[in-house]
Amino acid sequence: MSNLTPLQEKIARRFTPQHVRYWNRMFRRLAFWLEWKMMIRIVESKISEVRAEIQCNHRSALELVWSAYVQAAAGEEENPFQEAYTAFMDALPGDQLPLFICHTGIGLDIAEGHTELEAISLFRAWLEQDEENPIFGEYVITENFEVLPLDEI
Repeated sequence: MSNLTPLQEKIARRFTPQHVRYWNRMFRRLAFWLEWKMMIRIVESKISEVRAEIQCNHRSALELVWSAYVQAAAGEEENPFQEAYTAFMDALPGDQLPLFICHTGIGLDIAEGHTELEAISLFRAWLEQDEENPIFGEYVITENFEVLPLDEI
C-alpha cells in the first residue's frame, strides 16, 4: 500500500518508466489486467524499502524496483520479484500467455533503450527466426499479435 497522497501518486506516475507505461497500455485491455495491477503493487511496495536503504528519492527508487522486475522477467533467478513473476505467469490462462510474453518481451527491449516501434520490430523478427517461436502450448501468436488455437493453423 502506498503512503503517498493522491497528488503525490499522480506526480509519481509521471516518472513511471517507458516500458512500464507500455505494459500498462497493453495489459489494460487484456483479461489479466487486475492481476497485472497486483504485480505493480508488489513491485512498487519495495519503493519505501529501497529509499530507506540507499537514501534516494522516489524517482530513483521507482527506477530501481522496476529495473529489478525487468531482470526477473529476463530470467534472473536470484531476484526479489522472481517468485511473484513466475506465479503470475503460471496463473495466466493458456490463451493469454502468448500476449503476456509478447508484450513483456517488447517492454524488455524498451527497457534496454529501444523505441516502441523498434521493440515491436525485434519481436516480429524473433517470431520469424524459427517456426517454433510463435507457438505457446496450444496457442500461436501471429505477427499482428492475434492469438489463435494451434489446431486452427
